[in-house]
Amino acid sequence: MTDATQSSPSGGSGEGGGEALIHCRGLQKSFHDISEGREIIAIQHLDFEVLEGEFLTILGPSGCGKSTLLNIIAGFEETTAGQVTLRGRPITKPGADRGVVFQEYALFPWMTVLDNVCYGLKEKGLPKEEQIGIAETYLNAVGLEEFANRYPHELSGGMKQRVSLIRVLANDPEILLMDEPFAALDAQTRKGLQEELIRLWQDSHKTILFVTHNVEEAVFLGDRVVVMTARPGRIKEIIEISLERPRDVTAPDFNLVRREATRLVEEELKGRNTAVLSHSG
Repeated sequence: MTDATQSSPSGGSGEGGGEALIHCRGLQKSFHDISEGREIIAIQHLDFEVLEGEFLTILGPSGCGKSTLLNIIAGFEETTAGQVTLRGRPITKPGADRGVVFQEYALFPWMTVLDNVCYGLKEKGLPKEEQIGIAETYLNAVGLEEFANRYPHELSGGMKQRVSLIRVLANDPEILLMDEPFAALDAQTRKGLQEELIRLWQDSHKTILFVTHNVEEAVFLGDRVVVMTARPGRIKEIIEISLERPRDVTAPDFNLVRREATRLVEEELKGRNTAVLSHSG
């Protein structure tokens, strides 16, 4: 293990340095597979904490239950066993304290950029002038003030994702849940949005859970990286990252952490592939 990382099965502190905000205890989620007539266990025996103000990235093989975990914390899905609590209270439904950013842009195509950002504020009953003031502040923050009256089809993919992000941030949730929001973007746009997200996070002091398949992205963004096993998804290891920001992806210390995270994920990929071959044989 390098000076830039520490590994543990759970717990730890990141740049956020706060108290535990979310607790996952004995978490399990299974689905009934109609085609095979059996239960599929998506995640199993998950135990970890999310600290207030930290940036936590969740990394693992495809199908390991990362998005399922995020949906449970968002309140979109119920657990099969175990419990997730927020400030000691069980999460049973969606709430205004949690904002979700998906891979799909999820913008209303018939609304302008400004109206899209104002949508949640309007639903909260804020006066029109206050809605516009908040929306314009966030548009300025991400350099989209000149596009306020454009429609989503007139924007690039990176611009659309910026709008999706600030639409959630404008509602001022305590926790930001992000499910591979940059996966469909080209490398240059993705890098720019990663840097922008870090800046917004440092300014807002929000708690962020960010799901990704990309090892470099997980290490670049996270205070800690939760590495999950292949299905059923469990905690394989949690890497605490002590690299200072802004992080240089070409630096030797960064590459040491990236190699460690890559090794952990590849172990799971190899194990899953071996199991598939054994089963088919």
